Amino acid sequence: PVMSTAEADVLALLRSAPALLRSPVSTWLQPVLEFLTNEAGLSNAQLAALLRACPAVAALPCEELEAKVTFLFEAMNLDVADLVAYPRALIPSLSQVIGPRFFYVTQAGLT
Repeated sequence: PVMSTAEADVLALLRSAPALLRSPVSTWLQPVLEFLTNEAGLSNAQLAALLRACPAVAALPCEELEAKVTFLFEAMNLDVADLVAYPRALIPSLSQVIGPRFFYVTQAGLT
């Protein structure tokens, strides 16, 4: 049988983030989805596009995701459109990669 697009998206998400299978949806995935739509301001279509492009975002701990989005929006002046265009920006470590690189670029006057 041929898979629908939605089924293929779910399969890609689970292949990319198998940790999602270990926890109840209500304690892991639901808070991430609610944060991205309610707090970060993504529409349902933007959320679907972000997760299709980078399913690993769904496996991030919600607290970590909140810290990254806050940094990207407040310190780096990015917005929802930037997140949707480049969702992989949410994957690297904030303290070891994102923050130091942004600090370097800022100090070097490259912004």
